Amino acid sequence: MPTDSAPILRARALHFAYPGADPVLTGLDLDVRSGELLALVGPNGAGKSTLLRLLAGLHHPLSGEVLLEDRPIHAWRPVERARRIALLPQHPQAPPDMTAEEAVRLGRYPYLGMRMFEAPEDLAAVDEALRITGTLEFRNRRLGTLSGGEAQRVHLAAALAQHPAILALDEPTSDLDLAQQLRIFNLLRELVHARRLAVIAVTHDLNLAGRFADVLCVLHAGGVAALGPPAEVLRDPALARVYDVTFQRFDRGPAEPPLLLAHPVVTDGAPA
Repeated sequence: MPTDSAPILRARALHFAYPGADPVLTGLDLDVRSGELLALVGPNGAGKSTLLRLLAGLHHPLSGEVLLEDRPIHAWRPVERARRIALLPQHPQAPPDMTAEEAVRLGRYPYLGMRMFEAPEDLAAVDEALRITGTLEFRNRRLGTLSGGEAQRVHLAAALAQHPAILALDEPTSDLDLAQQLRIFNLLRELVHARRLAVIAVTHDLNLAGRFADVLCVLHAGGVAALGPPAEVLRDPALARVYDVTFQRFDRGPAEPPLLLAHPVVTDGAPA
């Protein structure tokens, strides 16, 4: 449920470009609040993953700033930042012979300090993360023996073991079947409600985003093309121009986001 709380994370006038390439983001502003699931959507090349990495402090903007709790994000020490923001990349890298429990224990790294071994509170955090994600039964399984959905939940458990305030996920349901997609997003909704996490999720699935997100942010041409509740954004006529398609909308009521079916743009009798 959307909140009126002050943003925990703010992007202001962000400009970013990779070396030798055209700008990806130009003057982008965005607020992220606790207790909200914010979905970043937009066509390929719109800058979704880049923005996620900027918000997590892994990239430095050319200009503008990201503020974490009203403090410039790069003023935080990396270990402090890791205790506040957990980033789950699209393709997490972990040795296939590592067990699920070993992978989740990596999430406690920001808390170890000079200790070589986990303290009881670290082990408790690992057990809790395994339980929440329904992966306790996999704790002794090698990652290489798990299905895509099972492994994704283990990586999500590692992120939750960090006890972050902000959970940033880059296409957390890519390559997963429908049941696993719903399971992941249902879990994210539960975390938003139960723990008041701020969740930022990049996804290409507009209907999935519309069903589970509190706020949709549509990126296009270096900036925010649309921002707001899914019920409003998915009815925005600009959405068709952003994706260069035509949308057939199936309304479910004024307060509910419509279901979208995309069709290619037809020019002179042939798809463009």
